Amino acid sequence: MDLYGYLLTVLPKEIGNLKSLTSLNLGLNQLTTLPKEIGNLINLTSLVLSENELTELPKEIGNLTSLASLDLGYNQLTILPKEIGNLTNLTSLELYGNKFTELPKEIGNMTSLTSLYLGVNQLTTLPKEIGNLKKLTSLVLCENELTELPKEIGNLTSLTRLDLRSNQLTILPKEIGNLRSLTRLVLRENKLTELPKEIGKLTSLRILDLSNNNSLDNASFLISFKNYNREISIFNKNDRFFYNDNILAIVLPILTTLPAEVFNLKNISADNWLSLEMELGNNKNYSQAFQCGLKATEKDTTNYNVWYNLSFYSLFVKQYTLAIAAAEKSLALNAQENSVITNIALGYVLNNQWNKAEPIYKEWKDKHFYGDVRFCKELFLQDIADLEEAGINHPDFEKVRKLLK
Repeated sequence: MDLYGYLLTVLPKEIGNLKSLTSLNLGLNQLTTLPKEIGNLINLTSLVLSENELTELPKEIGNLTSLASLDLGYNQLTILPKEIGNLTNLTSLELYGNKFTELPKEIGNMTSLTSLYLGVNQLTTLPKEIGNLKKLTSLVLCENELTELPKEIGNLTSLTRLDLRSNQLTILPKEIGNLRSLTRLVLRENKLTELPKEIGKLTSLRILDLSNNNSLDNASFLISFKNYNREISIFNKNDRFFYNDNILAIVLPILTTLPAEVFNLKNISADNWLSLEMELGNNKNYSQAFQCGLKATEKDTTNYNVWYNLSFYSLFVKQYTLAIAAAEKSLALNAQENSVITNIALGYVLNNQWNKAEPIYKEWKDKHFYGDVRFCKELFLQDIADLEEAGINHPDFEKVRKLLK
């Protein structure tokens, strides 16, 4: 029976006479209560009560033991009757968008559940009995007030999706590492300061979203992934999100450092080393940006961009001969992208070869590099300023400044 959107305010008690009914859709009405006689519909397999004004459920709801699907989303419910635990054949339970602050422990009796949607409520805790729901594949708990998870969450070994976005979590139980079937773990917009090392056991993960946990120590979780035999893509600044069947995507706060173990990973592509290099460089971690640059050139020797970046970060780690050689390699691969000449000139200055640097500055100071509207002398001076800020100085910098006036 489909009564969706009829604007009903009352359901007559005679509804209980329809004992052969198997499906009842009462969504998008204005019901505030249900008659206890609804418990007579013992053959119902599907019941939709979403988008009403229900504030409570009669305990007789527990009589509907044939139900496989129950949708109570977007009501005003604050509590579930303990009899809800009688619905042991239920596979899908939708409680999204209510006002629950807690769940009855009897929810753990619903052992046939595969999908449980509890997002947009006011839950502060979960009963430990939730760990009994071992057939769950999808658990959505986003936009609640959870500060912790029970260790029994680790019993949900069939889970493939766990959404904990927008809660108040500061730590995860180590038992999270038992969820080996997880492919999607969303932890964004919490208050995590660390992750348990056991998260590295989640070898089926394809998506790990950790964005907007501003106090999270990046190193603490990346170490956990040191044994991953997969490509890693990291997207940061604009909260970008990317994944496919072969790539693990990690969405993070702004990247500032990497643990040494990351440099032992074998399957990171040149492009991803470049992404890491640029993020680290933007955050003035020049030493690790340089290491990423070396890794990028190991992966792809024919990409002018990897040599370009390596030449720049080589200057910040005082590898001046390498900076010159890498810049020349970049220019040989793509002569059009000629702004790399700034790195050649600086390499000569810092390598005490003013006689080779001076003619470059004289030739280019009033020209434009390809695709740049600024005069070259502006770029020359900016690079010197960046080096000085990083503690790299040379007396010939003053010669450069005088020459470029």
